[in-house]
Order: sequence, then C-alpha cells, then structure tokens
Amino acid sequence: MQIGHCWYDRQNKQLIDQAKDISWPLNDQEYWVLEQLVQHRGQVVSIHQLKSPHMHRTTMLKIIESLIQFLGGGKDILLEYIPNQGVILYKNTTSPHASLLMSPRGTLPYSHYLLIIMLVIAGCVYAYSGLSTTSHIKADYSERIVSKQGGLTQLLVYAADEENYKLNEQVNIIAKHIKSCDAIAWQTITLALSRDKLSLSIIMLQQTEAAWLYHNVKLSRAYVDQKWLSPNWLKEVHICE
Repeated sequence: MQIGHCWYDRQNKQLIDQAKDISWPLNDQEYWVLEQLVQHRGQVVSIHQLKSPHMHRTTMLKIIESLIQFLGGGKDILLEYIPNQGVILYKNTTSPHASLLMSPRGTLPYSHYLLIIMLVIAGCVYAYSGLSTTSHIKADYSERIVSKQGGLTQLLVYAADEENYKLNEQVNIIAKHIKSCDAIAWQTITLALSRDKLSLSIIMLQQTEAAWLYHNVKLSRAYVDQKWLSPNWLKEVHICE
C-alpha cells in the first residue's frame, strides 16, 4: 500500500521509504498504531483508539512522532497529531508538482491554483470589508472541526470587525452547527463577512486524488438578527452531507 513516498508492506510489517531506499521493520506496537491509522485514513483517530491494550500513552506518542518523521517529505503533510483530539493520516499530500485537472484548457500548476485561491479570498475581504488595501491576509478566526464521522475540516473566517469578541460569538454559533454534521464534504470552509454583517460569502475546498473541488455560496440578509442557520440549510448549500 502506498502512503505518500513510502510503501507499506503489511505482510512483512515494514514501512519502506522508496525515495531514500530505507526500510523500517515495525514491531507489534508500531504495526498496531499504523494499522489503525490506515484503516481510518482521512479521519481523526482518537488517542484511546490508537493504544493497544498493553501500550502506554508515552510509547504511543513516541510511535506517532517517529511515523510523522518517517512519512514526512519536504513541505508535504501526511500524518498530523491534533492535541486533545487524536491523529489523522491524510488521504492526499500537498505537492508543488500537483496539477488541477479541472482547468478548461488543460492542467494548471498547483502554485498558480494557490495564487488564484488567495486572490479570491483577498477579493472577498476587500469587497465585503470596504478596505482600500489588503496588505496581509490573516484569518480573524480559525478552528479545526471534527465531524461525527471523524473527518477534519479547517474553518477560516475573515471580517472587518474591531470588536473580536462579538465576531467570536457569531462564529462559535456557526462552528457549533457545522460540528453537528454527520459528515462534512470539505477540507476547508472559508467565510468572509461584510462590515455590516449583512452579507456572507462562503468558499469550500476539497482535494481529491484527481483534482481540487470547490463550491461558493453567497448569503444576503435583510437585518443582522435574521435567522438563517439550520441543519437543513447546511445540507442545502452542501456543507453537510
């Protein structure tokens, strides 16, 4: 089984780095941890689930650290430890040589695609905030959301609001509703709020083995306190599955 640049030989309990031509013979505990991650690939596996019946927590964390170092390659992120939640083995890695197969004129270099995404986000912030310039794009709010099925989604919020505590209150409500989803179809959900909080733009991204998928939703409200968020709405706009 291929895991990033490594080959996982289940039969012989070995993890082979094909780029460096080195192998790691796995002991029973290391094999157990990797098997749990492989069987739940793309989902957050809890610390409790990763521990075998006679394994100490410290031993398990050392195994995770060793796996992260062995599977890591350059800027790629394949295995990640999330404090207080668990560990996730991603289905795909981010590579500078990846291409966008959805381009109408052929393939698009990955770096160009990232530039397009950043420009879209910058445009949303500019359009909805009324700012004349955007010198540095940094999310005003960021949270990792784990769905009921264990999927991991990054929630990013951009807003022109000096009173961050009010923004946090509103975003916490949004995050709470998204967490109630049985499954979330996206790796990243980005929200851009207008200064008057009446307009909201949502950009959703998901990387598959073949291409990047995206979906965009724009919401306009008549007044700030207008109720719009519900489980049915989240399914209607394809945030929840």
